[in-house]
Amino acid sequence: MPFVFGYGSLMNQPSAEKTLSRSLCRDDFQCVTLRNYVRSWTASSCIRLIERGKIRPCDALFLDLSHCPGQSCNGVVVEVNEQELQILDIREKGYERCVVELEFDDGSCLEGFAYVMPECSKQHEGVIPARYKQMVHDALQAFPPAFAITFWETTRVSEALVVEGEYVFENCAQNEAAGRALSADDTPGL
Repeated sequence: MPFVFGYGSLMNQPSAEKTLSRSLCRDDFQCVTLRNYVRSWTASSCIRLIERGKIRPCDALFLDLSHCPGQSCNGVVVEVNEQELQILDIREKGYERCVVELEFDDGSCLEGFAYVMPECSKQHEGVIPARYKQMVHDALQAFPPAFAITFWETTRVSEALVVEGEYVFENCAQNEAAGRALSADDTPGL
């Protein structure tokens, strides 16, 4: 079965469970290191943001991986089946699924997949949804404090504005794969 490197919302157990349509436990998320990459806020996606009772389309920035020889970043590896991998391809719209080598704390390595935005598609302009950032923060609480410290140390800082409000992706299939939808309470006047 394939393994997938989670370095953002896929580290969040409830988020991963929604996408994979199955229950997971903490042991399903194994800590690993990805060499020659760092995390960056360069994955752009069109979203609909609900802000102060109004819905507005905007370009949002999400976590991505940037090739950076000699550096590394941490994350988790999750084992998935082929059907789940296809659903992740939809959830991670715009990213390319790449083969990477992941290293465990004991030095053993495993080949897996990581979702990386193509270099020509990386963006630095947009907003960062606070709900997404909170989802990542919540995910980090399930791991040792040193994991969270390393996580932020190996994530490039973004100057993008962090905005409050619920959001969904413009792409309906992506929303379904991510388990995201607006409730009637989130869509005043619709």
